[in-house]
Amino acid sequence: MLVYWVAPQKHIASFMSPQPSAPPLPVWRDRTWDRLDQIRSLIFFTSSLSTAQEFSIAPSNSLLVQADDPALLKKKLTPYTFGALSEEASAEWVEKTRALDRSTPLVVFSKTYCQYSKKMKDLLQTLNVHPKPLIIEVDLRDDAAVIKAHLERLTGRATFPNLIIQGHSIGGWDDIDDLHRQGMFEVLLRSGGIDVRH
Repeated sequence: MLVYWVAPQKHIASFMSPQPSAPPLPVWRDRTWDRLDQIRSLIFFTSSLSTAQEFSIAPSNSLLVQADDPALLKKKLTPYTFGALSEEASAEWVEKTRALDRSTPLVVFSKTYCQYSKKMKDLLQTLNVHPKPLIIEVDLRDDAAVIKAHLERLTGRATFPNLIIQGHSIGGWDDIDDLHRQGMFEVLLRSGGIDVRH
């Protein structure tokens, strides 16, 4: 498992340097995707669909299903391919998800009732970051348990909030609070292309 948080200096160095590829996964996944591509895809998927749960990831098999008719979609749509059924489509999907680093570099996987998630969101609001963070309220989704499992596998973190900069999981509230108290959180945000305007 890759650990990004050791100490502020090492953390920033690992954030700015290339990361190793994820270990091999089931055969249906495009194996050219690395861990960051998978995290970006999970972000793209969870942020592209409405919170009304038009679609969700089925817990039993990780296929994409429609909320009102789980049997409607039979294709093997997954958190990694998302319907990319050819090499060309897969490459196009990677390009789309990598664009998130520019358009939405800061993402917080949150839970609406979690006090630590609230503290994280309050801090980001106080810092007046730009672009604004993408907040994904996992508990409002039908596939919350599946998303949590994928986050744990990809980031090593099973709790909320989970703050991500350009596909890298930076940590939960305790990690971010420590960074902020040391004056390193703003440095980390700026190194990820995020302006702090407070």
